[in-house]
Amino acid sequence: MISGIISAPDIHHGGDDHIVPATNATRITADLTAQGVSTDSYTYAGADHGFGSIGNDPAANAAARALSKSRTLAFFARHLI
Repeated sequence: MISGIISAPDIHHGGDDHIVPATNATRITADLTAQGVSTDSYTYAGADHGFGSIGNDPAANAAARALSKSRTLAFFARHLI
């Protein structure tokens, strides 16, 4: 049970992650939703694990890093400040 620990997580995942399948993020999001936890889940097409430069599409990784950063900062502004 996660609902008592996490109140509003954001999940960010590379769509072409070769280490952790994107389906894991989908499953976690579904589990949280089933427990009544509000969550936003983002999958970044073409991005690899950690949005690093090791993936097949450096431009997708760079775009994912930038968008994930802006979404994360917005999340912090909503929940921490």
